[in-house]
Amino acid sequence: MLTLNETRTQLRVGRRRLMNLLDELQIEPIQIHARRQEISEEQFDQLQRHLQGDVVSASVQSSSTTSTSDSTSSSTTSTSDSTSSSTSDQTAGTTGRIFEGRDQRA
Repeated sequence: MLTLNETRTQLRVGRRRLMNLLDELQIEPIQIHARRQEISEEQFDQLQRHLQGDVVSASVQSSSTTSTSDSTSSSTTSTSDSTSSSTSDQTAGTTGRIFEGRDQRA
């Protein structure tokens, strides 16, 4: 039997994700004492297999999108450069307007 904290640590997931996985896989932890919840070794293995399946599918998706993201990153960079300069112009313009407003009130 493993506590939920031990399970979370061994699987390297946060408490929220562990709770979501338990719900998704319909695993009911056993309540020990007032606060301590535990799962069996079989339930732990089920969680581990599920997470390994997620990792495999995620790595397949990321390898297929790598070439796409490489080709779009250069166009995104040039766009962000022009956007950042126009943003700084807008910021300067806004700042100038604020000071103008203060000057008119005084």
